[in-house]
Amino acid sequence: MAVTSGSKIQYEYMLGGGSPPVIQIGEQTDSTGWVAGAILAIDSSGHVYTAATGAITSATACFGIALHDSCGSTADGSALASVVLITPMTVFSAVVYHATTASAVVQSGQIGDTFATADGGSSKCWVMSIATTASVGMYCINNKDATGTAYGRNYFVFSGCYATDSPWGYGTS
Repeated sequence: MAVTSGSKIQYEYMLGGGSPPVIQIGEQTDSTGWVAGAILAIDSSGHVYTAATGAITSATACFGIALHDSCGSTADGSALASVVLITPMTVFSAVVYHATTASAVVQSGQIGDTFATADGGSSKCWVMSIATTASVGMYCINNKDATGTAYGRNYFVFSGCYATDSPWGYGTS
């Protein structure tokens, strides 16, 4: 199995139990749009948009994960996006990815490492890039799929890449 549009980030559970923090927030006008499972950032007007492609390296990059595709062509803020907020307690899963296909496998040694959060390419999905350890990105807390599974999934929490206006005080200077 390769990275496909079905490889999106998925909400899994809350550490300690309970319901996920889900909000509805206005969409920023975005001509390219996003798909469910995309990482969303928030602009100065309080609207969400797709986080920049490539590895997440900024403390301002992550606000939430989209629960549905964007409308894409509506006026700024007039359409609402349903978003699972990124918090220290929100656990997601992502496909492990490596540029060398044979290396894109779930391994027990990945637990406890922080990997780059990367754009999976034309499929508009985000992946756990196991080729790059990073100070911000996805902190792997367990394997979801059996070790050795090619393009399998790992459980993770976001590490150090919360929105600057996070209600939990993360990402503030």
